[in-house]
Amino acid sequence: MKIMLFIGFFLTSIYGKSQNLINSIETGSKYSNKEITKAINNSNLCGYVLDIGNRILSFDDGSKVSLKSKDQLSEEGITSFNTCNYHRTVTGKQVFSISQSGLIIIKVEPINKNKSSNL
Repeated sequence: MKIMLFIGFFLTSIYGKSQNLINSIETGSKYSNKEITKAINNSNLCGYVLDIGNRILSFDDGSKVSLKSKDQLSEEGITSFNTCNYHRTVTGKQVFSISQSGLIIIKVEPINKNKSSNL
């Protein structure tokens, strides 16, 4: 019985610790809270964590996930994101989806720059 309690406590602490990157989840029409959480926990979102403020990830089904900032994670004792640099070179709207294998796919919709042509 003690072994089962220890295993339960261990798994609960791992599950609780893996949730630390997510500030909030607003589910849409396609993905459940559990699917989104699992996909985020399986992904390396180092470049998506902002120094100050929460980064919002918008999914293709209308789901929105708010990631904690580096400051919030540091307050919780998680320092692994302190060496991450926010990647700013992507131009265009990023839309996230979850593949059948549970991985996050990032689609970037390019920004159309209308160039006037001289006719």
